[in-house]
Amino acid sequence: MNGKNSGQLPRVSIVIPCYNSAELISETLDCAVEQDYENKEIIVIDDGSTDNSPEIVKSYGSQITLVTQENAGVSAARNHGIKIATGDYLQFLDSDDLILPGKIRQNIERLTESEGDCTIAEYKVLKNGQTNAPLSQRSPESYDSIEEYMMYTSPLIGRCLYNTDLVRRVGGFDSFRRGEDHLFQFKLLAAGARYIHVPETQFLYREHEQFERLSGLSSLEKDPYLVKEKNREIERYMKEAGKFDETARKALSFNSYRQGLRYYGIGKPEVGDEYVSLSKEYWDPPVVGGPRIFRVLNRILGCRRVGFLLRIYGGLFGRDFFRRFKAKAKGQNE
Repeated sequence: MNGKNSGQLPRVSIVIPCYNSAELISETLDCAVEQDYENKEIIVIDDGSTDNSPEIVKSYGSQITLVTQENAGVSAARNHGIKIATGDYLQFLDSDDLILPGKIRQNIERLTESEGDCTIAEYKVLKNGQTNAPLSQRSPESYDSIEEYMMYTSPLIGRCLYNTDLVRRVGGFDSFRRGEDHLFQFKLLAAGARYIHVPETQFLYREHEQFERLSGLSSLEKDPYLVKEKNREIERYMKEAGKFDETARKALSFNSYRQGLRYYGIGKPEVGDEYVSLSKEYWDPPVVGGPRIFRVLNRILGCRRVGFLLRIYGGLFGRDFFRRFKAKAKGQNE
């Protein structure tokens, strides 16, 4: 199937899971159709939509393959797409996100001139019609390896282009209600995936204010130990592959500590304590990330107090709080 061995351009399958996305899916479909790469297919897996999303997809005619299924969740929809895809590579794209012009072509070029299996491109956040650089996003060059970068940042899968055979070999996506992307990336790393960094911005992640404030909070409250379960699964995969080394343990410590901070921030200290304990199990002292001021506060005050401060001053995720803080600090230094 590999186009690199046949003398032809590799085929790319763009897989788009869709559920009640009528408001935004046209923009997503347009960016996929308009990619300047001929040997591609676009597959939309409609996951039981109750709005007119399927009709919008059908309006694109033969340019897009539409498959419908009963509602089973985003992981099941992606796995359905993986099963029927005919491409050598997979580009996953959520129904409200965007890939920028040239993304597929440039990623294929990087892969064909390297020994890589997957790419990881830069991205920006799209919110209220404005694009911004992600908050406190360290570059891959600031890590010791691209693998370490993948473990710590859990990159959005739309940034990547994946080798289809490799994705099928690891079994695609597990059916977690939250964090399935994070587990997926670790499964690929456990299988020996070789990533190539593409420094250009090629993906736009759409951030929804209502989702951040309501759905994100609801998810934390409904499934307080879901991330712990996911981290244990990551631990299992890495141990089975003989790759549960210092880098993997520190990355899981970082992820667990961050979850503890979030639960302190929503007033659930008993859950926060469990995540901090898990963080120390992976690496002690726990690995703390974020802006320098954030790391200093954690060291001085501890995770519990910083979580409560974020609850009062920064909200659950604290994005706008830290963005304003960084902007003010930058202005004072100029």
